[in-house]
Amino acid sequence: MIIVHGAGSFGHHSAKAYGLRGHDHPPSDTDDLRAFNQDHSRKMMSGLVKTRHSVKKLNSAVVSHLLDEGVNAVGISPCMNIPNLLAHGGDEKGGVTILVQAILQSLTAGIIPVIHGDAGLYGYYKDQYDKLDDPCKKMASAGILGGDRLVEIIASHKDLCTSIERVVFLTDVKGVYTKDPKVYANEAVLVREILVDPITGSLKIDHDDDDSNGNISASGSTHDHDVTGGLETKLDAAVNVAKVGIPVIITQCGSVSAEQAVKGGMIQCTSCNDYLTSEGTIIRIKQ
Repeated sequence: MIIVHGAGSFGHHSAKAYGLRGHDHPPSDTDDLRAFNQDHSRKMMSGLVKTRHSVKKLNSAVVSHLLDEGVNAVGISPCMNIPNLLAHGGDEKGGVTILVQAILQSLTAGIIPVIHGDAGLYGYYKDQYDKLDDPCKKMASAGILGGDRLVEIIASHKDLCTSIERVVFLTDVKGVYTKDPKVYANEAVLVREILVDPITGSLKIDHDDDDSNGNISASGSTHDHDVTGGLETKLDAAVNVAKVGIPVIITQCGSVSAEQAVKGGMIQCTSCNDYLTSEGTIIRIKQ
């Protein structure tokens, strides 16, 4: 088992205050730097260290609780502890591979790795007013490598993907709905299965008990401090994991379905014979 948790209120407040956000592509020299200067860089570095300090406290609390329950667990802090792992979560410089090796080392020893959403560096930019190209004047940028993105890059990595049976996302709703259940409580229908085309990545809802016309809702977080996208980001990550052949379950934290998903219990369903939970949404490759 591999556990990944987000930062929640431990990290998102400081991240937002200092302008840190999630990224989905590598840093580029062609990014718009007109608003980026040394003062901005220093502010981001302050946000990075304060956010990391906070999320590491949460990680320590999670690990402490597991230890109290007799579970051999170890916290693994991603960004600044793993060389070349930047905030967008790319493996261009081998950072993700190093993280995966650390995870595999723990698993081989019979220890459960607990990884947390993190703040990290997001490249260096040249001072546009520096004509001498002084390396000391390069400006560091920072961003957020969220828990959902971490799940995606870990589960889909070539050294791990063939060994993972399933991925489980636990959230504050029962799964993916046809409409936002917090806004349209009487109209929203829980989607039990989403099929992913392995070539195009397009999604197909596999259920006939509603009039959604194929629509699904994965609304962003309702928390003002969230800088990583809420359920919408989870769905994007889940689809990318499903593309490599790993079934993904999105269900509610603390529910019977969550326990079933983690333990791998099997129940009968209408459209397939191997749903893993009594509630929740399963996302898998279309056969």
